[in-house]
Amino acid sequence: MRIRPLIAAAALMAIAGCRTSEVDVLSNAQICNGLAMYANGILSGSCLQPNRVGSPGANSWVCELQLPVAPANVDVHTTFYPTTPLHLTVNTPACTGNTNLTGTWPNLALASPALICGISPATFLTPLRAIPNTHTARAGFLAAQNQGILDAQHTTAWMNLARNNSCP
Repeated sequence: MRIRPLIAAAALMAIAGCRTSEVDVLSNAQICNGLAMYANGILSGSCLQPNRVGSPGANSWVCELQLPVAPANVDVHTTFYPTTPLHLTVNTPACTGNTNLTGTWPNLALASPALICGISPATFLTPLRAIPNTHTARAGFLAAQNQGILDAQHTTAWMNLARNNSCP
């Protein structure tokens, strides 16, 4: 069995059935923290297909991770948008639910530890916290390009998003 958790960074539009707590606008610090998590995930090899993601402005930015055994047909991913805080979503054929992630990466916590669609969200905190925190968003995206992990098109798009949000 395999879980396909996804780290989705920034502007992913609403997921069908996903209930989230809306906020006015995330601060630049919150956006930059999510972008740094994504950049370091690409660099560390946590993202299996980093150039498959949509570029900023597209409706989904996804980084697929390999995690411990879990029920088949379960999709678990993190998402945030400029107006929605970072949250963990669980999708099964019969259910969709989520919980916000609080704190800043790598020190994330669950807003609610309750089961989501029968799945414990706590299972996914350890892999998210384990992404090495070695680079800022921009430095991470550039390093990923320099190492041949991220292509020029995606590097430019992510760098623009980081610059537009005053990320280091």
